[in-house]
Amino acid sequence: MNRTYREILKSNPHNQEYVELASYEKTSKDFYRLLLGKLENEDDFTDLQLETVIELIDIFTTELEYFQISIKNDPRAARKFETIFLTKEKFFEKILYRYSRYLSVLCFGNLKNLSYINLKTLRNELREGLKEMIDVVERDIPKYEILFAELDELQQEGKKFEIYLGRDGIYAYEARRALDTGRRRKLTKEDFNKRELIRIKPKYINFNTIIKEYYSEESRKKYLESNEIYSDQDLVIFDTGFTGSIPEQILKTLGFEDPDINHRIKILGTTYFKNNGELKIEQIDEEKVKNIQSRMVKGLAPNLENYLHVDVIEERPKKVMTASGIFEDIDGKLKPVENPYFNKFFFHYELIELAIRQYFYNKEYF
Repeated sequence: MNRTYREILKSNPHNQEYVELASYEKTSKDFYRLLLGKLENEDDFTDLQLETVIELIDIFTTELEYFQISIKNDPRAARKFETIFLTKEKFFEKILYRYSRYLSVLCFGNLKNLSYINLKTLRNELREGLKEMIDVVERDIPKYEILFAELDELQQEGKKFEIYLGRDGIYAYEARRALDTGRRRKLTKEDFNKRELIRIKPKYINFNTIIKEYYSEESRKKYLESNEIYSDQDLVIFDTGFTGSIPEQILKTLGFEDPDINHRIKILGTTYFKNNGELKIEQIDEEKVKNIQSRMVKGLAPNLENYLHVDVIEERPKKVMTASGIFEDIDGKLKPVENPYFNKFFFHYELIELAIRQYFYNKEYF
């Protein structure tokens, strides 16, 4: 069956959603000042609105206290948060700003729409987001550290162009970017010229199953080139799991061939593993299994634990919905057709991204 039938759209059908999201940013700053007690013209608010503001402050402060208690009661997470809390005050300020941004989304960018907020639901969503942040710090970050250790070895062997596939690879990408920034900023003035030499400059691209299966090789290649990904680059591609079929197709589209492909793919887990001495999937090509297992990050084993953890990582909140195709912008560049979230997924994504970026930046800088 020929699956290559999707057309390249002439514009982004979700452009208005992005315009709306951007318009809420100014009100985010107003909410931030309001929660800090710094917003002028408070007399313009009704008594009921001011009561809601007091409740919003209480929700934030009490949930942040519960968050810190939860960390203390989790020794593994607490060790990681020691690094994040090197800049604790700024970290909490950034949480408050993300909280303010979500309030702006809930109020459609209007401070006077405070009645739209369900306070009980908001409290639950904040607690849920902070809880998931702890889980990510405890469980996901160690995997990214192992990944980056191998990538650093490869960078030492020769400059590699690192690609992170979305949507599931977005957190690893943000972690690597923060690490890259912290590592370069740590250099002294005397070492300033070295900053560009050690710069990683990772690339993120949303290249999902729809793009893989329903677009021609010509369209896929143009899409890659629109994202500054070319055949003459020394590529390493990260995908969370499970077989590396998408990075494999990307490499083949760019002209790479076996056996050069496997070592250019890094995954965290695979469906092909032994359980009680037996392969999980029967009657499969042993050579294929061996090749796929060789794509796993060094230090990670193809086992049930890592297989299940990939599922967890891929279910983490994202800031956009699954890409439904490709469109061509006014400059002739191909981009993914993505629709942003306006719900708790947007909020939780921002909290998780903050924790990951703060950890890797602090780890490298201090």
